[in-house]
Parts: sequence; C-alpha cells; structure tokens
Amino acid sequence: MVGLGKLGAPLAAVLASRGFTVIGLDVNKTLVDAMNAGHMPIVEPQLNELIDANRARLSATLDGQQGREQSDASS
Repeated sequence: MVGLGKLGAPLAAVLASRGFTVIGLDVNKTLVDAMNAGHMPIVEPQLNELIDANRARLSATLDGQQGREQSDASS
C-alpha cells in the first residue's frame, strides 16, 4: 500500500483483516512508525483496533525498494 494517510492506512488495515499480508510504504517516518506500533494518528473509527488485531500481516516501511521486492502488487 503506497501511502499511509487518511485513505491508505484504513485500506491497509482492512486488507490485512481479510487475510492479505500488507506492507505500507510512506515517506513520512511518523506514519510508518505509528503503523508499526499499532497506533495511527488518523481519526477513523476502530482503525487502531483493526491494525492491532492484524499486526501479524501488517507492517510499514520507508524503503521503497523493500516494499517493491517483498510484494506481489502495489496500490
């Protein structure tokens, strides 16, 4: 998932909840660190709970090459 903002973070969490392994990619270190910690600063109902429940399938990185090499598709 490219971009972990208001649209990307919830979509990444939903995809992970549906069984997909999701790597979030963003240039904002604060958002990447927040996703990896399970506490996004984005106001969206149940977002942090959904992220926390699916942490085994959800991660985030600043490294675009890592994101491309470890994924089958990008959105």
